[in-house]
Amino acid sequence: MSIEAMQELVKRHEAEHKAAFKEMLLEMEDAMGVLFSDEQVTIHFNHFMKGKRSFPEDWANDDNENCYECRCVACGSIFNGYKRRHTCALCVQDIQNGNKPKFTDAKQVILVRKDLNMPAGKLGAQVAHASMACILNMGHMTATAQGAEFRLPLTTDNPHANSIFHWMTTSFPKITLEVKNEAQLKRFHDEAQAAGLPVSWIVDAGRTVFDGVPTPTCVGIGPASREAIDAITKKLRVYQ
Repeated sequence: MSIEAMQELVKRHEAEHKAAFKEMLLEMEDAMGVLFSDEQVTIHFNHFMKGKRSFPEDWANDDNENCYECRCVACGSIFNGYKRRHTCALCVQDIQNGNKPKFTDAKQVILVRKDLNMPAGKLGAQVAHASMACILNMGHMTATAQGAEFRLPLTTDNPHANSIFHWMTTSFPKITLEVKNEAQLKRFHDEAQAAGLPVSWIVDAGRTVFDGVPTPTCVGIGPASREAIDAITKKLRVYQ
């Protein structure tokens, strides 16, 4: 059924418009994994009938009459909005105006040795190793009746627990930075480890490159707050 047909259907049943609209939302609730309260139905119905936005993705994003709590993937702020919208209005405006949004949410950085001049495929694999290892190093495998499961405890005594949880439940922000050589790679690894940050140290086995010699290639740091990571890596430049 088209949007126009649904609007006409609801208009013809104005006496029972909320009930009719609620019925129309039932399939959407299943598809979207959300439940609409009577108050939400009223808000969405009014917006829908006024033709203020498309159906259904952009409901109730502009008037602060929103029903879901979202965290902006750009600045990390909490705002009310449709659950599929992940960037707050201020950051959207910054982007539209050509300004770089001020990111404040948790992130991860991967440090890569520039002196190795790794092929693109090898570099990509090593970066992936470093990112995954940071997470795997914080958890542990536990045997279960079904086989095994990976557990990642995020307890209150972990100062980075909130940042880790946010990072793992949003868009995994990360950036790849370059270091000059193994000595510099080791220095940043040790600094991050001393600061209590999640960290990984990746050594390639040398099966396809490096002439069979095990070679340190990357270090992963985070996820953690940007402030904690930038205190160590802010002077490094993006890998090019």
